[in-house]
Amino acid sequence: MNNRLSQLPKYMQWVFTGLEGFVLLGMLIVLGLMFTGGRMLVSGGNSDGRIDISLDLGRIAFDLPEDSYSIESEVFNAESIRLEDIVGKVAVNNPRDLTLFMDAFLLPMGILLLFGGGMILAIIECFRRLFRSVRYGESFQPKTVANLHKIGVLVIALEIGIALLSTWVHLNVGNFLSKNMKVTGIETQFHLPGVGRGLSVGVGTAETHFSLNLSVILGGLMLMAIGEAFRQGAVIKREHELTI
Repeated sequence: MNNRLSQLPKYMQWVFTGLEGFVLLGMLIVLGLMFTGGRMLVSGGNSDGRIDISLDLGRIAFDLPEDSYSIESEVFNAESIRLEDIVGKVAVNNPRDLTLFMDAFLLPMGILLLFGGGMILAIIECFRRLFRSVRYGESFQPKTVANLHKIGVLVIALEIGIALLSTWVHLNVGNFLSKNMKVTGIETQFHLPGVGRGLSVGVGTAETHFSLNLSVILGGLMLMAIGEAFRQGAVIKREHELTI
């Protein structure tokens, strides 16, 4: 059993080496699809020649006027019942030109993808180096401590950066929709998807949310704490070697 476990760092090093190539290839494929085929975001032609495009980039909240619907109930007083938080998504049928929308969406989304992919690659590389050090019996060396600290910082920076850039992406899309789409008869409001992942703060009249996953932040802090434990272990190890 011990011999098998002793080989685990080597296998993990190989796994993270493969992950680096997989993530890099995935980034290149997605970027290529976005910027070379981004204007072909269609689901295909229908039998009647229409093209349906689903802009599933968030949700639209509808505030229905009370005189636009009726409610019947044998249990409640119908006059005391209202329909609230009605949501839907934006769909475009047979669009002639999506250039303006793609310009508002592709650049910030590309930056988000490059940032997220780059940070993930950096984290994977730090893990690869970490398991390489463990593989060669260098667990309590300064470079191992540095890798643990880097991973913790990168995880926290990734979560904060993704939250900020996602807010920017959806702000651009929301502003585009609010300026170029008017709905009469009902009041509409664009909202970010995925709100409520941990810490969520509303900004402005449109209630744009900056949302953080607190468990990811906590995980990054724990990795930094483990790195500090390894640093203290390295100090004790050096002091022990000097006393011999």
